[in-house]
Amino acid sequence: MIAAVQGREPAEIALEAGAPILNSSSLKTALDLNWDNPVERQNALLIILSSLDSVEEWMQSQSDCDEFEVVQETLDVARVIESQNVTFDSQGVPSLSKGVASYRRISIEDPDMRHGRKSRSKKIDGYKRHVLKDLESGVVCAVALTRANTPESAATIDYRTRLKISKYSPI
Repeated sequence: MIAAVQGREPAEIALEAGAPILNSSSLKTALDLNWDNPVERQNALLIILSSLDSVEEWMQSQSDCDEFEVVQETLDVARVIESQNVTFDSQGVPSLSKGVASYRRISIEDPDMRHGRKSRSKKIDGYKRHVLKDLESGVVCAVALTRANTPESAATIDYRTRLKISKYSPI
């Protein structure tokens, strides 16, 4: 994004910002390591966090920071993801958090997507769709969309009121 705003090459910006791994198509490709090896995974985390710090410092040193509002929003999202997935020990050494935070952000583009479950065996990423259908006529009366981590019962919020069904309605 910075390169596009400034009309420069991404590789040039990545080097100047002190984050050469950002010049790759993905972080996973740039790091090229054995993700099952705890030492390599820890080193990757250190590189990623260091690169994030370097880009933020570089951004603050730029005189035309107003042009980078979208870039700052992306950096803010990266910090949210860091806060949900990284813990620091008493010496300040980072490690990946264990378990799943209930409101963990799972998408950079969509801040409302979440991990969830329909049942013990059925996992859902994103959203759940709920449909209220009249079984006799087959007519769909109402539809609700909730985050995937929202309980099923949340979608059944007083449909009678939402649909303005009278007490004489067959539903």
